[in-house]
Amino acid sequence: MINIKKNPHEPPLLHKHRTSMPGATYDNGPKEMKSEILAFLIAEQYGLCCYCQQQISMKSASVEHKLSQDNYPDRALDYNNMAGACSCSEGQEQVKQYCDDFKGNKDFTFDLSDIEKFIQYEPKTGIIKSVANAELDRQLNDVLNLNQDYLKKERINIYNAMKHFIRKNAFKKDFKGVINNEIKRYETVVNGQKRPFCGIMLYFLKKRYDRMKSRMK
Repeated sequence: MINIKKNPHEPPLLHKHRTSMPGATYDNGPKEMKSEILAFLIAEQYGLCCYCQQQISMKSASVEHKLSQDNYPDRALDYNNMAGACSCSEGQEQVKQYCDDFKGNKDFTFDLSDIEKFIQYEPKTGIIKSVANAELDRQLNDVLNLNQDYLKKERINIYNAMKHFIRKNAFKKDFKGVINNEIKRYETVVNGQKRPFCGIMLYFLKKRYDRMKSRMK
């Protein structure tokens, strides 16, 4: 997961639908409104799924209500309750589903704008977890199924790529600067997009960078 800064301006068609149509709901909104919402979400998330960080597009994502419409109908047209989630596991058996496909009408109750500080990744197992917040840890598993096998393998691959980078550059004179430049590379937005799974690579790179800084004190 990465921090997501919401656009302070909601999509115009959403505003128009909510304020001008009596009995407005998300489901009775026009198709153009839903497409506009999804485009806004993909842009503010730099082309990444709000939960697993895989790349998303208009064809491979959907509008996710973090607090479900079934349980919170009053939040169905609240743009701050919406995020763009991948549809990568759609149609698979439930144990293989994740993100919105697995979530269904369950609720994810945490603010995505400041989520990174509560998240950790285990390098050898690829597990995403929250030591700081037991309820968040539960929702990562029971609501989003983010420790599904495919996602764990992807995280392990990213950790191994980080280790390869470290080994390749460890003897360079300005090794600390090399790591810092790699961090900046993964933080950089190119054509409105960030690298898939960038938050995981940044987690491991920043931990290594911080260890180096502490040794130099």
